[in-house]
Amino acid sequence: MAELRHSVQPRWVIVSSARGNRPHDVSSDHSGSDGGNHSGGNHSCPFCRNHEHETGDETFAFRESDVVSAPDWSVRVVYNKFPAVDSSLSPTCTIDEDCHRSRRSGFGSHEVVVETPEHGIQFAELPIDQVERVLKAFRHRLKDLKNDKRFQYVQVFKNNGKEAGASLRHSHSQIIALPMVPQELMWQVKNSKEFFERKGRCLLCESVKADLRDRSRLIDQSSRFVSVAPFEARFPFETWIIPINHSSNFEGTSDSEIGDLARLLHLTLKKIVQQFPGAAYNYVLYNNPFCEETKTEYFHWYIAILPRLGVLGGFELATGWTINTVAPEKAAQTLRECVLK
Repeated sequence: MAELRHSVQPRWVIVSSARGNRPHDVSSDHSGSDGGNHSGGNHSCPFCRNHEHETGDETFAFRESDVVSAPDWSVRVVYNKFPAVDSSLSPTCTIDEDCHRSRRSGFGSHEVVVETPEHGIQFAELPIDQVERVLKAFRHRLKDLKNDKRFQYVQVFKNNGKEAGASLRHSHSQIIALPMVPQELMWQVKNSKEFFERKGRCLLCESVKADLRDRSRLIDQSSRFVSVAPFEARFPFETWIIPINHSSNFEGTSDSEIGDLARLLHLTLKKIVQQFPGAAYNYVLYNNPFCEETKTEYFHWYIAILPRLGVLGGFELATGWTINTVAPEKAAQTLRECVLK
């Protein structure tokens, strides 16, 4: 049974033995694709077409028919069979006042977004219209989960490669809904709120304007989005994709915005994959929490792409600070000048 714990350190930890039972077919020397037959599938992969019965229940899909779990899908969202959190649990909390230990049930929702029926193809290799469908699936699930008042935050993320936390090669991403806002997000919200109260403007809007003026950290730009190496990049070649105009909720994006985002996300990932063949990466969506105290005027959503080009050492683990060995300006120049083959 999953459980959330909190005591000495100012963060919660999810204890979930079920996650340790999930299947693995990713080796450390391969980022995702196994070079297999893309359309033929893999007889042992639960995410391949005609293996729909091997996954959790379906919550959303793009498909030709109206038959739930039929094999004519292009993107499929299902409950994770090895979840970090569990929607069947009651959202309870107990506190031991003597030693300041808090326990919460591992209540939450954990879903998998199967990004393509084709086995062995990486996300950066998908056609742009397929990337659009994946992003629209994110939007649909965020809207639906937002209606459940038990949830305060939903984290969308992708692990690509073993070093990034992937256990299966078949291209997929994940969605975890939580009954509280994680500390990392609360820090971002607090920082944005304090800036707004001082200046009356959105912090990320001002950051985008500065990057468009300076251009040393600008990688690419579309009509509605920019890709930048953030000023305070934690990791080498960390890249953010940010709406140019203020937007606080990903679930509020229009179809045309999704299309524009898909093209820039696709371009950015292709550049990173070409620059670092075989490298693992994560991308995460930082979205506005659902709790009422978070106001839309000061929080600005964005996607962070995090190539896994190194490892965290003792200093990073002890302090929470990172040592970035590549200046963001140099990383931006490298990706800006990258010509796709």
